Amino acid sequence: MDSKRILIIEDDERMAAMLQEYLSLDGYLVNCIHRKPDFYPQLLQGIDIVLLDLMLGEDSGLELLKEIRLHSGVPVIVVSAKNEDTDKLLGFQLGADDYLCKPYNHLELVARIQAVLRRAQPEVASNLICVNDLVLNIKSFTVSVNSETLNLTSLEFNIVKQMMENKGELVSREDIYQQALTQNREFETRTLDVHISNLRRKIGEYNGKNQIKTVRGKGYVLLDLNNEKSNLASWPV
Repeated sequence: MDSKRILIIEDDERMAAMLQEYLSLDGYLVNCIHRKPDFYPQLLQGIDIVLLDLMLGEDSGLELLKEIRLHSGVPVIVVSAKNEDTDKLLGFQLGADDYLCKPYNHLELVARIQAVLRRAQPEVASNLICVNDLVLNIKSFTVSVNSETLNLTSLEFNIVKQMMENKGELVSREDIYQQALTQNREFETRTLDVHISNLRRKIGEYNGKNQIKTVRGKGYVLLDLNNEKSNLASWPV
């Protein structure tokens, strides 16, 4: 997964440097600015989230928040020593996504960042998995091909979901057994090969090619046929 990029806007350079080091150790890519005049809209390009202090020396963080919102919908967490309800309300009214009062626990800050980033993801991306012409909807527990919903058992759904989540990669028989056994006791009396055969029949071919490849003695691969590098042509069939 790509590292998320954070822009810190904090006039206390020592605090900003400490926060930058802490978040960098947690896997984030962090840039800092310390004054309102240092800001220009191009800084927001590629940024996933902004941490904004409201007290920027002689400058107003709220005015900067307004300016950010003129140019971008990037998530903004206000991090401020101002803890009055009126300050929080104004921050949210001007477009803040969250408001964290100083002093704060760094673990809480990271948790807030993660929560805001999750909310910022498009709903479609969080509910749908797409491979070839297959569309799996996690929310509605359905799989469709060309907008036609397939008639899958719950066990078949769990297997194809596991393979779609690992498209182009080998999913071992052991891994499928483990997931299926935790989801459906029926698996104990029916063989995996039968389920794979049924899935092949139900999902059909894509551009004249089988979508599920058997790797003898190892497991199965759901081929990403729109990505030639993932076809694993070297795997024995």
